[in-house]
Amino acid sequence: MAAALLSDLAALRARVAATGGRLEKRRLVAEYLRALPPDDLPRAVTYLSGRAFSASDPRVLNVRGLPAAPAVGGGAPLTLGDVAEAFGAVAEAAGPGARRLREGRLGELAARASAEERDLLQRIVFGEMRMGLSEGFDEHVHHVFLQLLPLLKTGDALEGMKAFMEKRAANFEGK
Repeated sequence: MAAALLSDLAALRARVAATGGRLEKRRLVAEYLRALPPDDLPRAVTYLSGRAFSASDPRVLNVRGLPAAPAVGGGAPLTLGDVAEAFGAVAEAAGPGARRLREGRLGELAARASAEERDLLQRIVFGEMRMGLSEGFDEHVHHVFLQLLPLLKTGDALEGMKAFMEKRAANFEGK
């Protein structure tokens, strides 16, 4: 499964913000999350909640905002993994030159991002998603999780959990 693109998450945010009904918003988010690769699922939920890091992660970006970027993005499409990597580097920057490093990493993201992606990144940096899901977002995530629960009962999911607990490599069979 291909890595999740930031452009798809930005499009989802715009669709959800433009949608009036709470159930339709929930359906749009569930449909998007269902199609994500497992590695990108927690990133998407975190970003949709308007956070750069999960609620249990103590890291912070410690920036004033996203640096200005060219009117047109360039380079390879941004993935949620690219954003997570950049946010991680920004949060870990410390000591002399940290501010320059933070601005540089965020500037690289902004330069590669389209206008819609920059808008989404800015919303994440400021922690204000404003799409009509922020109140009760945990309820929405819980509802979506219940829809995804059957996937955790597959043979490969059980093998993955068992391998993790036994601290060994998993032997997936595509089931």
